[in-house]
Amino acid sequence: MTIQKTAHGTPERQKQRVSDCALSARRNAKKLFPLRVHTGDLERLKSVICDALRLYFYKYQEEIQPWVYFAVHAVWFAVRQLDSRTRFDMLLAAAADCLSAAAATEWEMRTLPDSFASAAVSLGLPEAQVQELQQKRLRGPANPFQEEALLRDILEGVIVPNIALRDKDLELLEDSPMEFVRRDVEGFPACPHLPRRACVSDLIKGMCRLQQQQLQQLLLQLVQQLAGQADAAGGGATERGARLVDSAVFVMAAVASRALHSGAAAAAASPTELAAFFTTHVARELQQQQQQERKCLAVAAALKFLATFRAQLPISLLCESLPLVSALLLSPHEALRAYAAFCMHRLLACRNSQGQRLIDPSSCQPILLKSLSFLRQSLSDVKARENEFAVKALARLLLCLGAAAASESLPLLQLLLQQIKAEASQPGNPVYCHYLFECLAVICRLASDQTRTNAASAEAGASCLQQQHLVEEHVVPVLSVLIQQSQHEFTPYCFQILGVLLEGASRTGTIGSSRLYVDLLEHLLQPHVWVASQGNVPALVRLVSVFLRQLQQQGYHQPQQQQQQQQIQVLLHGRVAQLLERMQFCIYHRKLAAAGFDLLNAIFRFLPFEAYKQLLPTLLTVLLKRAHQLQQQTFNAHLSFSLLLFQCRSPDITALPCGLEQLQQGLLQQVVCAIALPSVQHSLESGCSLSKKKVFMVGLARLAAAAAAAAAEPQLLHKMLQTMETLLSGYDFGSDLLPFVAAAAATERADRRAAAGTDFDPDDDVSWSPATTAAGTAALSGVSAWRYGGFARSAARVAASLAAYDPAEQAARATSQGYVSREQLGVKSTTAGEKGGGKEEGEHAACSMHAVRRKEDGTDYAAAQVRRGQRQSMLLAFPPLGPKESEAIRYRLTIGERGSF
Repeated sequence: MTIQKTAHGTPERQKQRVSDCALSARRNAKKLFPLRVHTGDLERLKSVICDALRLYFYKYQEEIQPWVYFAVHAVWFAVRQLDSRTRFDMLLAAAADCLSAAAATEWEMRTLPDSFASAAVSLGLPEAQVQELQQKRLRGPANPFQEEALLRDILEGVIVPNIALRDKDLELLEDSPMEFVRRDVEGFPACPHLPRRACVSDLIKGMCRLQQQQLQQLLLQLVQQLAGQADAAGGGATERGARLVDSAVFVMAAVASRALHSGAAAAAASPTELAAFFTTHVARELQQQQQQERKCLAVAAALKFLATFRAQLPISLLCESLPLVSALLLSPHEALRAYAAFCMHRLLACRNSQGQRLIDPSSCQPILLKSLSFLRQSLSDVKARENEFAVKALARLLLCLGAAAASESLPLLQLLLQQIKAEASQPGNPVYCHYLFECLAVICRLASDQTRTNAASAEAGASCLQQQHLVEEHVVPVLSVLIQQSQHEFTPYCFQILGVLLEGASRTGTIGSSRLYVDLLEHLLQPHVWVASQGNVPALVRLVSVFLRQLQQQGYHQPQQQQQQQQIQVLLHGRVAQLLERMQFCIYHRKLAAAGFDLLNAIFRFLPFEAYKQLLPTLLTVLLKRAHQLQQQTFNAHLSFSLLLFQCRSPDITALPCGLEQLQQGLLQQVVCAIALPSVQHSLESGCSLSKKKVFMVGLARLAAAAAAAAAEPQLLHKMLQTMETLLSGYDFGSDLLPFVAAAAATERADRRAAAGTDFDPDDDVSWSPATTAAGTAALSGVSAWRYGGFARSAARVAASLAAYDPAEQAARATSQGYVSREQLGVKSTTAGEKGGGKEEGEHAACSMHAVRRKEDGTDYAAAQVRRGQRQSMLLAFPPLGPKESEAIRYRLTIGERGSF
C-alpha cells in the first residue's frame, strides 16, 4: 500500500528505499511470528485431510475399511497434541467429525495390500514401527472403537482437555451476560456457541451409537472424577472449582440426554443416579448461595441441570429447590437472574404423562406468589431491561396462579404497559416484546375469567367487574395509541389483546355498555387497517367475528346497553358490503385465504340471510372465479365447507342452487361434482371433526332436497347420496358402548373451547337440534319419494342414520312440532320402492324406517345417550383438516382494485 501511494511523483531512489523497507518488514514478520503463520497453514491441511477421511467413512466404506485402524489412530494422535489456543478449533472440529463418522460404522477385518509395508517405508516410516502397527492391528478387534484402551485414550486426550471453559469463552459472560445466557440455554448440552464443547458433544453422540454402554460407564467415572476435583478445589467458591463443577454438569448432561433419547442405555444414567448427583454435588451451590458468594458459573450450572432433567428428578426435590430458584430472581448478577427465570419457567411448564403439572400450584402457592413479586421487582429495575426469560417466567406464573394472582395484577399491568411504551419508542429485542404482550394478554384473560366465575356472587361479581373495567381503562388507551401510530411490529398484538378484552366483555354482557367498542368496530372495517400488514388479518377476523356474534347476544337489560347493542347491529347490517370486500381481499391473498373463509363463515353463522341476500350472486362469482384461478385442493376444501355451511344456515334451501343456476346453467352440477364432493371425500380421508361431518351431512341433504338440477340429473343425485352414506358409514349405532365415553366427549369439547379461549366453539356450526335433524330427514325422505326408485334404498338408509343421531325426545319433539311425520316417512319410502325399485327396495326402505320408529319409541333412552357420546368421542378423535401452508409470496392487493361488492 505504501509503494502504491508513493508511485506517482516520487524519485526512483526513494521508491527503492520504500521497497527495501517493505521486504525487511516481511522478513522480520516471519522471524517474529513463525509458528502462527506456518502452523495455520498446516492446520488447514490437516483439516482438509480429516474432511476427506470423514467422506470416506460415510460413503466409501469398502475402500477405506482395510485402513480404518491406521486412520483412526492417526487422527487421534494429531488431536491429542493440540492445546487450548483458538487457532486449533477448526482442526479439532474436523477431527471430531471424522472420529464420529468412523465410530458410527461397524467395521470388519480386511487384509492390507502387499505394497503397504514398502509404501510406508518409502514415506520415511521405520520398518520396525510398520511391523509393530501391523501386529497391533491383527491382535485387536476389527472395529478399533471396541478397544477399551482406545476409548480411554480418546477420553483422556480429546474429551477431558476440551470440556473446560477457556478464558475466551467467558469473555461474553462478562461483556454481555444476557447474550451469553441466550446462547447457552438454547443449545445445552450441545453448546453450539462454545466451539470446543460443541465438538466434544458431537464426538460423544457419534461414539455412543455403537459403543454406548461401554463409553457411558467411562463417562460416568469421569463425572465422579471431575466432581471430586471440584470439591477438592473449593467448589463454586473458587474459579477453578466453579469451572470443574460446570464441566461435570456438562458431561453428566451429555451422558444422560443421550441415554434418555436412545432408550437402550437408560440404566447408565437412571433417575436415581441423577438425583444423587444433583443432591451430592450440585444442589449445595444453590443452597450456599445465600450464605456466601458463589461463582456465577457454578450456580448457573446447577440451574441448567435442574431445568434440563426436571422430568427425571423426584417431585419432592423439585419442590425443595423451588425456593432456592425463586431467591435467585433478585440476584445482583444479571446472568443469574436470567438463568433463574429460565429454570422457573421450565419447572412450572413440566407435566407428567397424564398431563398433570409436576409442581402443584395450590401446594406451592406462597412460594409462587413470592416469585411473582420478585419478578415484578426485577423487571422494575432499569438495568434489567429486555430480560425475556423473566417475562416468560412471569407469564407462566400468572397462568399457574390464576385468580390467586389478582393482588399483583394491577401493579404488573402498569409495569407491563410502561415497558411496552418504552419498547415502542425504541424497539429492541423482539422476543422480549412478544412475551410482554403475552403477559398482558394473560392478565386481560384472567380478569374476564374471574368476572365470569364469580358472577353468581353479587359482591364478588361487582368487584371483579370493577377490576375488568380498570384493566380496560389502562390497556385500551395504550393500544389505541400504538395502532394510531402505525407501529406495524406491535399492531397484530394490539388487535389480539383487544380481541381478548372484547371476548371478556362479551361473556360478562358488558360489551354494550361502552362507546369504545362501537368506535373500535368502525375503525376495524377501514381498508388501510387490513392492507397495512398481513399479520393484522387473523386478529381482525377474530375481532369482527366477536362483534358478529353479538347479533345473537341476549340479556341486555339496561337502556344504555340496549342502545349500544342496537348501534352495533345497525353498523354491522350497514357494513355487509365492506365485510365482504375484506373477505375478498383475504381470499385473493395466498397466505390469508384461510382467514378470509373464517370471516365468511362468521357472516353465514351470525348475520341474517336478508342482510346479504342481494350480494349473493356477486359473492358466488368472486368465490368461483378464485377457485378457477387457483385450482388448489386446500382452497376448494374451504370453499366447499363455506357453501355447505351456508346451505345449513340459510332459511331458503333453494337460495344456493338457484343462485348457481342463475349465474350459468349447469353450474350447480359442476360445483357439486368438481368441488364439493371431492373436497368432502378428501376431508374424510384426511380426518375431520364431528362438527364438519355435521355440516357436510346436513348441507348435502338440504342441497339434494332443494336442487332442481339434482332431480333432472340422476348421476348427480346418486353421487350426493353415496357421499352422504359414506359420511355415516363405519359406525354401529346399535352396539353397546361404554358409559364413560359420553363424559369423555363432553370433556373433549370443553378442552377445545378452553384452547380457543372462548365459550363459543368455532367448529360447532350445526347442532343436532330437532329442527335441523328433522328437516334433514324430511328432505331425504322427499328425495326417496322421487320417481327415481333406484335411489330409494340409499336415501332411506341415510335418512335413518341421520335420524339415529338424535335421542328419542328430540325426534318426538320434532314430530310434534310438525317437521316430519313418521307415518309419512314410512309411506313415502315404501311407495318409492314400489314405484321405482320394486318390492325388494321398498321392503328395505320400510325396514330402515322401522329402525327410525324404534329409535323414536324411547325404549332405551339412556343407552342411546351413551352411544351418542361414544360416537362423538370417536369422531372428535380425528384431527381436523388443517390449511396447507402456501408459498411465501407477498401479494399486495388494494380493495379498490378488486372490489366487487
